[in-house]
Amino acid sequence: MIILPFLSGYLYLLGGQKWCWYRWGMGLPISLIALIFTHNPLNLLCIPTYYIATSAFPYGEKSWLNFLGEGGKFFVCGLAFGFASIPILGFIGILQGIISGFAFLGIKILDNKDIIKNPWVEFLRGCLGSCLLIVK
Repeated sequence: MIILPFLSGYLYLLGGQKWCWYRWGMGLPISLIALIFTHNPLNLLCIPTYYIATSAFPYGEKSWLNFLGEGGKFFVCGLAFGFASIPILGFIGILQGIISGFAFLGIKILDNKDIIKNPWVEFLRGCLGSCLLIVK
């Protein structure tokens, strides 16, 4: 399932650049591909978990998470995005959430310093936010 982090990165990018439903609906192809490889119907729970993570945890200027400050907001958004993989990864999904939270924060810092910019910022958020999916 090595394709899943790259697919996630691409859909996350498309969701930010073209149409938000690419990002909100990324759980559908991820869960279907995981279902093909693992034959576990619980993988279909990734459809709502990815939707919730990408739609209910925004990091934009009007985010409800602004009370956490910039760093906290990006960490929580990454944490939620990583946790969306729990139906596939099980307990490893907790580690994915932590990795994703720090990845979102680190990418934000690198973006602020003009080290990386879009489209790489969004691609890396999607890719690193689901990087442990390769272990399944």
